[in-house]
Amino acid sequence: MAFTRVLHVVALFLMQGDFPGAGGETVTLKEGEDLNLRCTLSGDGSSARQWLNPRGFGIFLNTQRALRDQRYKLTHYSKEELSIRLSNVTVHDEGVYRCFSYGIPFKSKNETVEVLAAPSNPVLDVSRHTERSITLSCYTHGCKPQPQVTWLLDNGIELPGDTTHELEADGKKWTTTSRLTVLAYGPGSTASCIVHHQALKEELMASFHFEDIPRTEQNVQPEGMETKENNLLLPILVAALIFALLIIVLLFMRKLKKAHGVWKRENDVSDQTVESYKSKSNEDSTGHEKNGHVVNQKSNMQYVTDGYAETMQKNPTDTNLAISEKLFGCGRETNV
Repeated sequence: MAFTRVLHVVALFLMQGDFPGAGGETVTLKEGEDLNLRCTLSGDGSSARQWLNPRGFGIFLNTQRALRDQRYKLTHYSKEELSIRLSNVTVHDEGVYRCFSYGIPFKSKNETVEVLAAPSNPVLDVSRHTERSITLSCYTHGCKPQPQVTWLLDNGIELPGDTTHELEADGKKWTTTSRLTVLAYGPGSTASCIVHHQALKEELMASFHFEDIPRTEQNVQPEGMETKENNLLLPILVAALIFALLIIVLLFMRKLKKAHGVWKRENDVSDQTVESYKSKSNEDSTGHEKNGHVVNQKSNMQYVTDGYAETMQKNPTDTNLAISEKLFGCGRETNV
């Protein structure tokens, strides 16, 4: 393991620049193909050989695997050769691969790998400006390097179009858009988007037939009309909101007024009930006093009457005389 580490350090040091014996070649592949790396550096039988990937990590040291990537396979190892294979390459596998022979003299070999990515099938999009003027848009993505897009009309004329390229998130592939505006077209006319790329055996094509567009007139708004409508939209929304709040406040005030009226009526009824109760209490007290006085009078009268009746019964003659005296103002004669 210590020897392997020493070889890695030496390899990294040697990668910093050119050194005697270094040679190189370029290999171009397409995504999905296999990369074969063959190192036939001569040396003594005890020399160690090693392949390094573009990021400087060892792939194989003699027959010992250094990377966990199972796409790498050892295809041949001998005193004169160390060959490996990388299957199903992607654009992230491209770069400079290096083979080192740690002998005397030290030797190395560089192999530059370029990976191409074919574009996707083009997709057409149509947008109409007027009844007789439309714009065609052609989209393709996932290609490396950038593709070339042209437009072929049914009269045989090929036009470049307005093409833009945008780098995708992986930093390797491109998305390409090309637009063509057609001001006039006849019945049965066609326009085709053609994608050219070196990873393709033949061009990709997408065609559009103009009779597929329904011929309906469209009202084209003048410039500034849309802006004016947008400027009026905010005040209208604010006014609607204020109106809604005003209605809510009025309903609340109406409900509050109604509740106040109910509360006032209940208080008036309570006051009348208390006054009626007090008045009735006073009348009852007065009646009881009057009734007591009458009873006393009746009792006195009865007492007088009873007393008078009793006197009359005891001495009727005296009673009669007394009455006569009262009536005629004279008294009994007295014999002297």
